[in-house]
Amino acid sequence: MSDPQNGGGPVTFVRRDVSVNSVKLSELLEQEAHQRYLEQELRRYEPGEKLTLYPRDPGAPHGLPDYEKPPEHDLPDGWIPYFDPTTEVSVQEEAQIEVLEVIAGGTKRGAQLLLCKVLKAPAPPPPDLPCYHMSFDVGMKLVLKVFDSIFFPEVWDWHWTQLAVPKDVRVDGRLSRQANVYQHLFSKGITGHPHIVPQYHGSWAMKFAVGDSSETQWRCAGAVLIEYIEGTSMEALCDRDEYERMVPETGFLSLPSSADGSLGVPFNDLTNRLRVFKAFLDGLVSFLHTGSHLQTYNPPDVFLTLGNNGVDLNEPRVVILDYSHCVVWSQTIQSKIGRADEVDTKFPAVPSRLLLDKHPNERLPNPPHPAWMFNHMTFSDFAGWFPSEWMKDEAGFEQWVEAEFGEPVERKYSTLETLNNAMDLAIADAVRLYASERGIHPDDAYTIRDSFDDHQLGACFGEPDPMLLRDPDALRIHVEHLQELQETTLTQMRREKSVLEKLAREEAPQDAKPVQAP
Repeated sequence: MSDPQNGGGPVTFVRRDVSVNSVKLSELLEQEAHQRYLEQELRRYEPGEKLTLYPRDPGAPHGLPDYEKPPEHDLPDGWIPYFDPTTEVSVQEEAQIEVLEVIAGGTKRGAQLLLCKVLKAPAPPPPDLPCYHMSFDVGMKLVLKVFDSIFFPEVWDWHWTQLAVPKDVRVDGRLSRQANVYQHLFSKGITGHPHIVPQYHGSWAMKFAVGDSSETQWRCAGAVLIEYIEGTSMEALCDRDEYERMVPETGFLSLPSSADGSLGVPFNDLTNRLRVFKAFLDGLVSFLHTGSHLQTYNPPDVFLTLGNNGVDLNEPRVVILDYSHCVVWSQTIQSKIGRADEVDTKFPAVPSRLLLDKHPNERLPNPPHPAWMFNHMTFSDFAGWFPSEWMKDEAGFEQWVEAEFGEPVERKYSTLETLNNAMDLAIADAVRLYASERGIHPDDAYTIRDSFDDHQLGACFGEPDPMLLRDPDALRIHVEHLQELQETTLTQMRREKSVLEKLAREEAPQDAKPVQAP
């Protein structure tokens, strides 16, 4: 067949792939339906909505390499671990809140941050039972941080080890870590004013009736309830220059009671900034004293406030509001499983549970001195809040720390020497306990120091037990690296000695005896 419009050439037939277009249309309709569903569910957290909170055990922390894998849970769709929506909960244990404002939220936001007012508070626990969070009263304004998995995108700010883990498990891991951190810090007495950790008011769950079937179906979400910090992040108080340094020229923190916002603290004044920075470091060493580690310090996560539950403060309070990647040492794998020399070869080859059940910092009588915990590079993202010159002049940072916190002697803060002494005592106790487990008389239990000043078990223990190792390959590689480093150092020393001897021979008079280098 010819085509007159194509000069009599052959007709070209074009086949449209209807099936491909149908698939794309189907996917588009499915995405739109899912978005409508998310928007519908998001309305549960709108201002004016009332939410009933049920107490929930967050379970063990998980979701970071430091922690053990969580147990598998065979749950109905929409349920969360450690909470059964069909189980009756005493009215005395429930709380009810009203949402006043969505501080941060959205269908792809992840955790929803809700400013709430307490309508009903649970009864405090009996005095003979442990308390895992601070009680609260009707009328208080608190923040509910909701971990509703449907609002967490599949591709998000997840640790790379979690990318193959189901999203529901990832979200529960994030919640479990934050709840456990808050609970641990509450038990250590460093939550609430004047500390850098907001007050913790418990781990909770919510349940929502869903579906059209005659039998009630439930969708659940976990949450933590914390103190409302009426303030601004250090990042928001500053601009950034072309070198990414903080520029706080217009930064101003208003008193909550200031009607027009004109009363407060200006941060174009270096003195004010350094006073805040000192409070920040003081709070951090108290935090580290609990055996907890934030891993990173980020200006967007550090908030300043001049209020405390409706009362104005004379000085800005520093508060850290994100604990997603915080690790509590006593809950880690390394504190429970394996040998202590896997963590640090300075420790003897005893079970970690006998020596490292708590972080070394927890053995100090006082928080560690900032001088040996931090250096100018620790807070590189805060350059500009403190003099940017400190990034090139470490002495400037060190001099300021000593001027503000005093010399590193055992007073308000503990020293590195105190830590070493505390660990020597802990090692002696751990060795005696290990000897008892092995049937060795405690009087025969001892350690010796090798050439690296590391603790080695005495001969009565025999060879270190390889069955205790958590990760044999990691320890072997570490030991081989140290041996290689030692051999390299010795080789370099021999070369230097040879050069010195050669120079001495060349410079010595012909009739003088050769001089041996020391």
